[in-house]
Amino acid sequence: MPYLIKNSAGVWCVQRKVPERLQAAVARIIGSKKPTQAYLKKSLATKDRREATRRAPHALADIDRTPREAEALVKQPTAKAALRANLTDTEIKRMAEYIYAKALAWDERTRYGRDELKRMEAEHIRLEGRPLSGPWAFPYETLPAYGLSPAQLAENREQLAESLKDFREALALGDISAVEDDIVDALDAFQIDLDRRSVAYPKLGIEVLRGYVRALQAIEQRNAGEPVPTPQPSRFRSQPPLGH
Repeated sequence: MPYLIKNSAGVWCVQRKVPERLQAAVARIIGSKKPTQAYLKKSLATKDRREATRRAPHALADIDRTPREAEALVKQPTAKAALRANLTDTEIKRMAEYIYAKALAWDERTRYGRDELKRMEAEHIRLEGRPLSGPWAFPYETLPAYGLSPAQLAENREQLAESLKDFREALALGDISAVEDDIVDALDAFQIDLDRRSVAYPKLGIEVLRGYVRALQAIEQRNAGEPVPTPQPSRFRSQPPLGH
């Protein structure tokens, strides 16, 4: 589950990314001192992953109420464009490719060495206005200047095996909730406001889920020493299909 994270104390939490257009409204609703709120997080009060997985759906339902309230707050019928009800095959393909490329780009950066990890952390603070949800698994001083340490690679392989199993199961079930944050990310990147009740939404979700599973498989190949390249993510301002 990509929305499951551990805090610095090792307690599992659920976290949702707030769409950029709702971040200011969400900050107002929760009474944040910051002008925008990029993420919403809730503790699951357990250090056991199985129990966290069981508690996650209820916690996520609580979290999801806030963006819905924010949506109502910012809605202005006279200025807001109508929701998209359909997508072209090209749009769906491009968005799935975007998620695939973004996952591989992130993985590639983590293999550059300790200095790149420091840059990634500083970049996160600059963009999100807050530190990472928890420290890196290995202290900077234990890491090589370039690449991964043997301990890092071993942990990466172990975590990847678990993630790949979970996402393959989700794909077998057609459970697109496993990549809901990625769907939001792709729609935001392509500046598309898609109706979740439309037929296009689950169609996009399945392609994004396939793209993410392909990304995990590609990372698995990298962990085995295969030279898998990172494609350039494609981003463009989409236009509604004809007849919309």
